[in-house]
Parts: sequence; C-alpha cells; structure tokens
Amino acid sequence: LANNYWQLFGLDTSYDDAGLQGDQARWVCTAALPGLKTMLLSHHQYCSSFEKAPQTVIDRIDPVLNQLDVAAWLWGHEHRCMTYKNVSRIRFPRCIGHGGVPVYQTHGADAPTPSPGDWEYRDYVPGILGIEHWAMFGFAVLDFHRDRITVRYLNETGDEDKQEILE
Repeated sequence: LANNYWQLFGLDTSYDDAGLQGDQARWVCTAALPGLKTMLLSHHQYCSSFEKAPQTVIDRIDPVLNQLDVAAWLWGHEHRCMTYKNVSRIRFPRCIGHGGVPVYQTHGADAPTPSPGDWEYRDYVPGILGIEHWAMFGFAVLDFHRDRITVRYLNETGDEDKQEILE
C-alpha cells in the first residue's frame, strides 16, 4: 500500500518460522517507491526486551534497511504492546501483539521497561482471588495525515492508553 508519503509492506515471517519466506527483501527493494517513508508489518520481531529476535529475519531484512528509509516496523509475535527506542535503522519499532491470545501480565505498572523498550502497556484483568492477572487485550489505530501518522494504542474497552506521532 502506498500514498504520496508512505509505503507499507507486509512481510511473511511465519511460513519459514521466524524467517523471511523466499526473496521478500529483494521484492521490497524492487517494489519500493523512492523518497517515501517505509513501514514494515510482520509477525516476528526485529528487536525485543524479552526474547531474542530471530537472526534469520534480521539478516534477510538487512538489504531493505540499507536501501530504504524504514521509519516504522510493526509486529506482533510477543503478546504485548511495546514501543522501542535506540534501535539501529528503524525510528519507530513497535510490538502490537496484544490483540487476542490470553497471557499473564507479569510486569507491575511501575516496574522498569527493559532496554531497548521505551514503554509497555501493562493493564490487566484481575483473576480469581486476585492471584492471576490476565493482560488486557488491545490494538493500534493508525491515522494517516500527509507525512505523519498518528498512532492511538487502545485497550479492549476502547480506552486510549497512549498516542504518538510517527514521522
């Protein structure tokens, strides 16, 4: 998908588990329009605060990161919502995988966010007797405004938890 400012590419990182199926990197480099900001969408992550990122994905996407202005990469493998900072060659790496698989919320609201994480959505639904805290589901809404994208991170009840601008 593309407009006058952004181009979005969906990548298959699940057919070859935690890999990049086929020659997708070459396809992205060939199909990319010069001068546009690029957003990548995938299942598996480029970075993480809690899991090792798949080296196959990192190695195979390297030509894309070398050739294009990859402003944002959104993925969902980990069942959490996180923003990251100080990640080489990607200004806005984001995990938005908190959309439908129940998991425990094991991090307290005030616990530090491990590097390279910047923010983690940590709301939960209390379990029986308050023993188990289930992470609350959520999703992201992207509103395109010329060369900027407003991202609203909403929880399952529709309440907004964070908003940011991608440029």
